[in-house]
Amino acid sequence: MTNAVQQVVVYGGGVAAAMAALAASRAYARLGTDVVWVDTGEVPAPHAALIAPPDLATFHRLLGIDEAALIAGAAATINMGQQFAGWSGGEKAFLHAYGDAGSAFASLPFVQHWTRARQAGLGVGLEDFSLAAAAAKQGRTGAPRDPASRQAVKQGWHLGAAGYARLLRAACARGDIRIVSGEEAVVHATGEWLDRIDLAGGEQLGADLFIDADGPLIAALDPAGAAPGPGFCDRAIRGSSPPSTRCRSTAASPRIRPVGSR
Repeated sequence: MTNAVQQVVVYGGGVAAAMAALAASRAYARLGTDVVWVDTGEVPAPHAALIAPPDLATFHRLLGIDEAALIAGAAATINMGQQFAGWSGGEKAFLHAYGDAGSAFASLPFVQHWTRARQAGLGVGLEDFSLAAAAAKQGRTGAPRDPASRQAVKQGWHLGAAGYARLLRAACARGDIRIVSGEEAVVHATGEWLDRIDLAGGEQLGADLFIDADGPLIAALDPAGAAPGPGFCDRAIRGSSPPSTRCRSTAASPRIRPVGSR
């Protein structure tokens, strides 16, 4: 018996399951591993949007998805950062920009000097030292001409969730990933181990690696719900609406509020 992963089963729907299936397929392609996506059919809301930080570009290169495909398939627009309101008390907002703030000094990151100055009464926010934040506030994007400034400005994406899910599913279909319906699928577990997933058509799927994108596989291993623990913020409000031709898009994303924890 060997420890080689020969069969991977991804369980779930929407964006997370498709991304997991693509990542597993790319990671194990050289080993000839079979990847099966048990699609449970969940799809994002028609007007839901996703915020993709700059680091996701590396993951997209791994998956073989370029910027042109994001723009055409997921209505992607450039995002320079996120604005938060209410996280430090009161209504004053701050902008978390994608990029560097200030320059290191005396072998210490700039943020440490800023924090010390803030405690001493400095009234200037960290974002005021960020080139990416300044660009976002001015509604400007694009790589600076100065090579030294390019490291200080990074770009993320706003993505239409439904289009992004379709884009990822198409990439799965083009790859060596078998997509099967998870409707009426039954999960079988023994103690701390998953045995198999029985599909509605009678097929039984076993695997060396199960990936749970929605939660039912974990729930099968922990039916009493003993494992989950409290988080810092366990609730979020998500809303969406049709696009408006009267609104001008900006480089920074909408305000985000915490809703507190129980």
